[in-house]
Amino acid sequence: MQDLRELKVFSQVIKTGSLTASAKSLATSKSTLSRRIRQLESSVGQMLLKREANKLVPTEAGQVFYRYCEEILRLAELGRGEIEELREEVSGTLVLCAHEILIRPWLAELVEEFVLKYPAVKAILHTQTQLPTETEDDALYFWVGRVTHCDQNLMPLGNLTQSVYGHPDYLQRMGMPDHPRALARYDWVNSINDDSGLLTLHREGEDSHPIPGKKSCMQVDQVSLQADTIARARGLGLLPDWHADLRESFIPGALQRCLPQWSGPLRPVSLIYGHGQLPRRLKVFIEFVRQHRPEQWQAARAMSESTST
Repeated sequence: MQDLRELKVFSQVIKTGSLTASAKSLATSKSTLSRRIRQLESSVGQMLLKREANKLVPTEAGQVFYRYCEEILRLAELGRGEIEELREEVSGTLVLCAHEILIRPWLAELVEEFVLKYPAVKAILHTQTQLPTETEDDALYFWVGRVTHCDQNLMPLGNLTQSVYGHPDYLQRMGMPDHPRALARYDWVNSINDDSGLLTLHREGEDSHPIPGKKSCMQVDQVSLQADTIARARGLGLLPDWHADLRESFIPGALQRCLPQWSGPLRPVSLIYGHGQLPRRLKVFIEFVRQHRPEQWQAARAMSESTST
């Protein structure tokens, strides 16, 4: 293992091409720099620098060694920063932007729990109905749906399964559908932001079956509003099972699943965050999210992975 001081000297000399300039930059003497370069070359067993036109330049071995030298220095600095952060308090403003279906109650309750655990953190929570085209480096984005292009880090959190739901009164009046093709005679409540394309239902062991084309009786831009409309017996609609289960726990009997053997396309749940060194509050919160993902999301993701392999 090389002395980091020798590596820093070597790196600085490569960048300046001068012992004098490097000594000034590092606030040390030329003789100290020369000694450290000699020690480094002795340790490596090869010349790393040569003089050309009054400038120090790397030899072929020096060019190779410089690449690894920079990586070692980068990792050493990264490690130092990580260790220093362990002494820092988790504090500051936590800016979160989330797809509307995730906020109530999951993310709101999760943030409340996090702030109680780390009282020096202030949280700001924004609702998103569209995937942002630009993101801020110090914010976290929770999204439901496909992300076709993203220049940030994207961490999969799981998948939401989907099924057809209706209100019991509506189903009693119209009758229970026995096959996806029967959906053509029902009113349909659709979400504008449904990114699944052509709505298709799947049944294990059988081919997919598209939902018959029918003009929606109402379109809304939030899943919660879509579920409200279905719960008012206005028609049927494709809802995430996780959302329907949450509503059932608060308002029993408001939604009834139709075609229980058929499922809609999976909708992935993702966390998007910036590159580079993240503030401690963001790193701690990301790990907090990872540990508190609903099991239903993870089970759906595992099912999707097993199906695709």
